[in-house]
Amino acid sequence: DRKSGEFFVANRNYKKEDFEIFEAHVGLGYHTIIAQHNGIRIEYTLLVPTEGMLLLSKISVKNVTDSDREIDVYYCNEPQPDLSGHEPYGWARYEKDIQAILYGHTGFALPTKYQYLYVSSSQDIFGYDVCKSRFLGMYNGAEDPISLREDRLVSCTTAFEKEYISALQYRLNLKKDEEWEVVLACGMSSSEEDARALA
Repeated sequence: DRKSGEFFVANRNYKKEDFEIFEAHVGLGYHTIIAQHNGIRIEYTLLVPTEGMLLLSKISVKNVTDSDREIDVYYCNEPQPDLSGHEPYGWARYEKDIQAILYGHTGFALPTKYQYLYVSSSQDIFGYDVCKSRFLGMYNGAEDPISLREDRLVSCTTAFEKEYISALQYRLNLKKDEEWEVVLACGMSSSEEDARALA
């Protein structure tokens, strides 16, 4: 909430607050979390398709209060290719034209041809970060990322492999009963060209 500065993590309840709704639904290949707190309802679904190396996420956010809300929504995951243990082979950068963060791990005699990862978004991104320690902070964790104290994520590229993170920020102004949705895809490919095409 941009006015109060308060936030909550939809798929965890680190602070043990009184969520109005906090549910998990699990089925074959999917997991859905429904959380409602302080008048914001979030439905977060993870889906693993039967083909390809892909994880899909769908996040819907609804304002269930009687007034307009100015909020930021953050999505975060930690891609972990760990192909060789040689961190300088890795890099990460944001590609605005395809609304995706690309990760590469290119080097000599790697054990697999799948050396590229991507995290793409169906909605415009307001800010992003690819570095875990910069997003969370030196002494903070996922329950209280230091970057949430800033208006916008730093939006810088490149990171060593152990620092890979996909932190995406969306800026929303939701009217009463308005709902917003984003679909994200996290996958692997054997070339940067394929990664860009799949994203």
